[in-house]
This record gives sequence, C-alpha cells and structure tokens, in this order.
Amino acid sequence: MRFSTSAVALAAVSFASALPTNTYPSTPTSCTTSVSSSTSCSSATPTPQPCKLSCPPPPSCNTSYPPPPDCHNSCPTPPVNTPCGNPTGSNIIKPRVNSLYEVWTGAVRHNTTNGKIFKDGKTTDITTLLTFDFPPESEGKTCSFHFNLASDASVKVSGTGQLDVFTSLTPATGSTSSWPSGNLRDQHLGRMTAQRGGAATWVSGFPTLGQGFPCPAGKTYGGELVGVGDADFIEWLAGTSGASIQWC
Repeated sequence: MRFSTSAVALAAVSFASALPTNTYPSTPTSCTTSVSSSTSCSSATPTPQPCKLSCPPPPSCNTSYPPPPDCHNSCPTPPVNTPCGNPTGSNIIKPRVNSLYEVWTGAVRHNTTNGKIFKDGKTTDITTLLTFDFPPESEGKTCSFHFNLASDASVKVSGTGQLDVFTSLTPATGSTSSWPSGNLRDQHLGRMTAQRGGAATWVSGFPTLGQGFPCPAGKTYGGELVGVGDADFIEWLAGTSGASIQWC
C-alpha cells in the first residue's frame, strides 16, 4: 500500500501536537534559607543560596544570652572607720589606771607603771587591764581606740606582735593574788598589730567596733589587751606609750 507525501506530513504534525509541552523555565529557580542573626533572634536576614533539591529549614532560635563579663574589683573596699585619725589633739583620753592580769592564777597587779602582753604557752599569760574615764565633753561624739608605741628602749615587741582589744564588765579596782577578782573580759572590739615607734594598725577580718563607737560620756569603762598566737610579747612604759581613746 502506498501513502502520499501529504498524508505522511499530516500524520507527523498530528503526532507532534499530541506530545506534552515542556513547562520547565529556561533558568533554575533560586531558593533562600533564613539565617539567624548572631545578636538577635528576631533579626534574621535572608541570604540567597544555590538552588538544591530542597531548602533546609531555618535554624532554631537560641534565646540564651552570653554570661556577663567578669567583675574585677568592682566593689571598692570601704575605708577603715577611724573618724579622728591618729590621736594628736587635746581630745585624747589616757587610761587613768593601768594594771597587769595573770590569766592562769587570776592575780591582778593594780596601777602599774608599765603595760605588758605576754604569751609563751609555758607560763601564765599576762594581759593589760585599762580604766578609762570618759569626760562630759565627749557627749554625742564618736570615740576610737588607738595604741601607740615609742621607739625607745622601754618598748619591746616580739612574737606575733598583735593584740586583741576587749571591753571589761568592770574595771580592776585593786591588787589581788588570786580569784575571785579574775578576768572580766567582755566584748571583742578588734585586733591590732603593734608597731614600735608608731601607731598600731587594725587587722582586717575581725570586729571593727574599736574603730568608731558612741562615746559613753561621763562614765568609766574598763578594757583589756590580750596577746595573740602561741608566742607574743609587747611591753611599754605607761604614760609615754600604750592605749588611748580619741573623741571627735
């Protein structure tokens, strides 16, 4: 059987028209992935990425914040509360009575000319008892405790060279060879490091009441100076060295 040339051409056109039309774009479609900002979860900036089979989901939002920077010396150390400075004026209270107390026996040597703090762990500890009279003029003022040593031969410092400052329930009134006079030690006011030829300094980490307290005007109070550590020796001549209270 023979087909004419025109019939073959018509059949080819009909077959071609029956094929599906290619709908793919001439250039690939780009896709984007949201990338979160390093500083804010809400400020993600889309960045075009090469087209892949599928676009990955955006990374999860991390709402955690970096820790605050380390703080170095952000809180200044408060100044030592010494309202009057070193005692230099007429507003100085010297002990009216200076006595020595033997801790192991309870004996008191009343109104001595020297002060002494002694510890060696072999014989009795010796402390110094003080009697202070606060004048009426100190009413409403602030008092502070001081301890100064001269640089002459009457002064001796060895061992720890430290002293604890206490109040006494009542001042020593006389000498005794044993109890019941005893030790009437009361409130701890602080710890000091003695310095030959200068003023003792307060030791941090201990009570600070001795550095500033309301003056008990018109009253008499007792105090006690106690050695620190296993070996301690401080000796001075009363009147030229030793304890004092200044008010201002």
